[in-house]
Amino acid sequence: GQHPSWNWLEERVSRADWTWLWTEAIDQGFYYADVKPLPGALEFVAALEQKGDIVVLTSRPEGARYDSFYWWAEILGAKIPSGFNFLPAFEKSKVPCDYLIEDNIENAATYFHAYLYDRAMVKEPRILLLDKPYNQLAPPGFLSYFRCATYEEVLKNID
Repeated sequence: GQHPSWNWLEERVSRADWTWLWTEAIDQGFYYADVKPLPGALEFVAALEQKGDIVVLTSRPEGARYDSFYWWAEILGAKIPSGFNFLPAFEKSKVPCDYLIEDNIENAATYFHAYLYDRAMVKEPRILLLDKPYNQLAPPGFLSYFRCATYEEVLKNID
């Protein structure tokens, strides 16, 4: 079925199961145990590596650091970026970049508003929003993004 919000899964599982997912599951090595890349992801990351430096901004818990590095290098087959940042979602906007590839529209809006109001970034980032059923409603006033349905569309929007 349709997933109308970013929090779709969290809203449907028990608090105990959600807490287990973000604590014990990570500690026990289940976080990435069976997560396979989406079709085309391997080729996409390889193409991104050819375009420039990749900086990863993730709000995964710090305890998932090793598993995240493992997944990035072993499953995706990509070199681990020098900028692999584990930050709360609201702090992602503190890391300037030329392009932000995001699937959470609230994170994308927060990032853009940081550019507008904090002026920590010299250049306006091009925000490429991966088109998903759960990110169809943009926050009021947030219009500065490009919706991309495929990895190919993302790559076409990167100079």
